[in-house]
Amino acid sequence: MDDTRATKRAERTERKAAEKAQKEEDARRQKGIKRREMEKQMASLRKDLGIKEGQGTVDWDELEKVMEGDFDEDEWQRVVGKMLESRDDEVSSCRGVERR
Repeated sequence: MDDTRATKRAERTERKAAEKAQKEEDARRQKGIKRREMEKQMASLRKDLGIKEGQGTVDWDELEKVMEGDFDEDEWQRVVGKMLESRDDEVSSCRGVERR
């Protein structure tokens, strides 16, 4: 009787450890997918903005920091929105048009 309980406890512990490992692997995979998606968006932004690394007012370091940790959609939108807004300001000032 005692062996049965011990065996079941061990099996349950082993099963829980396997489930935890699977969840961690899934989370890593999802982060990788999201990171690749964001890198594609960054490349697209660079192309659309017509700038190269180190040019313009885009803070690529800040964008990289957003990509470092857990993905935060609000933070991503804030940084990208700021980039696009500053680019619009640059374009407007080059044309002599005031942005409202």
